[in-house]
Amino acid sequence: MYIQDSLHSTFPQGLSQLKALQTLKVFHCNNLTCIPVELQHVSSLQELYITRCSILGPRCEKDVGEDWSIISHILNIYIYG
Repeated sequence: MYIQDSLHSTFPQGLSQLKALQTLKVFHCNNLTCIPVELQHVSSLQELYITRCSILGPRCEKDVGEDWSIISHILNIYIYG
């Protein structure tokens, strides 16, 4: 799933319903303020890419980001500028 150039401050609702979601890519979404808690229940998610998301990137940093506990179950997490 791709989320790109979103002007919204929140993710689309219903992510936890995507039981087969394996990859989530978030690009250029500077208004997104946090990872939704429901994402921690998507056990099929194996890859998360966050690219050029000025608020979200720092919140997802390993062990120190405010949203790390929500995404720590994801096998591969990539955060770029």
